[in-house]
Amino acid sequence: MTPSVRSRPPREPLSRLSGTRASVGDLLRRPSAARPPVARPASRRPGLRRRGAALALALGTATLVAACGSGGPTAAAPVSRVRSSAGRDPAAAATACTPRIGRGLAAPGPFAVRRVHAALSRPVSGSSGTRRIDPTMWFPRAAAAGAAPGCRYDLILLSHGVSSSPDRYSGLAAHLASQGFVVLGPHHPDGASRRFDEGTERIDDLSYLLDHLDAVLQRLAPGLQGRVNGQAVGVAGHSFGAFTGAALAARDHRVKAALIMAGGSDPAMAAAIKVPTLAIAGGADPLVPIERVRGFADAIPATTPHGFAVIAGAGHTAYGDRCVNFGTCSIVARTASAMFLTYLAGVPGASGPLEPPHPAPRVTLTAVGMPPG
Repeated sequence: MTPSVRSRPPREPLSRLSGTRASVGDLLRRPSAARPPVARPASRRPGLRRRGAALALALGTATLVAACGSGGPTAAAPVSRVRSSAGRDPAAAATACTPRIGRGLAAPGPFAVRRVHAALSRPVSGSSGTRRIDPTMWFPRAAAAGAAPGCRYDLILLSHGVSSSPDRYSGLAAHLASQGFVVLGPHHPDGASRRFDEGTERIDDLSYLLDHLDAVLQRLAPGLQGRVNGQAVGVAGHSFGAFTGAALAARDHRVKAALIMAGGSDPAMAAAIKVPTLAIAGGADPLVPIERVRGFADAIPATTPHGFAVIAGAGHTAYGDRCVNFGTCSIVARTASAMFLTYLAGVPGASGPLEPPHPAPRVTLTAVGMPPG
């Protein structure tokens, strides 16, 4: 059978784009290039624990199977039948489904949340192989029931840390969905093979979900098909996912807001980011120290609204479901909500955590052009 998937042109390895190898160990070890910094509060540098990781992809089957919660799988379609939805997104022109702040940005929003999961493999650019990226999605339950027909929901892509999974960020993802967003995260198959540049493959995982959004939604939640805006999206990433998200923000015009947690990208790539971006560092993170994240934030152009925040006492895993170990769950939830409600959904009155001083005493925040006037 001749595949009907629109083939993507081969991409340059991330090592060429960023000037570094694309393993997480090398990305974390690489010092930031010298650059005149935006004024930041002085911070102590935690020790940097050098940790390498063998990263690559896992080959999967060419099927797409959706399962909701504890329910069983639905009918699958070969990946060759998953057609590109790029350039024909009716949801982009529809009126937005109005997200609501509810009781406050740190509290769950007014929408009950539904979670769905799919088994999905995509073609690998420049290869006859496939790559399994089994995505998970959180969204307002009422959306799948056809509430507010004709309106569109804003989409946030979630990129997890190395050898992790989207489910390890379920608290943050469900919180954003309760505010009125659709949150979609692939399971990057880190560590299964050394044959590919994992950094580039991770970016392609996110791009593939956007390029084939209609088909993915049809299997995950048919009630959302045609109602999720794939042409103006947010991206949230942690650790290696932060490098992935920053790289996508630098090269994909569909990204309109980025939340970068305990990571970043090479300064040369950061300089290409033109969308509002908030970078967060942990004051007790031995793997990605404050200076590493600050170097990324400093490299973002002054004409791009961006911020740099440090959470005192936060370790490297203070952003996913282990946030309970650091007492940072409400801080991360409040800040992420403010970022995407303000810059993706355009909700007025949500920008408080983006304006120094941050409402949480543990957070030191500096900003350039944030929040919007």
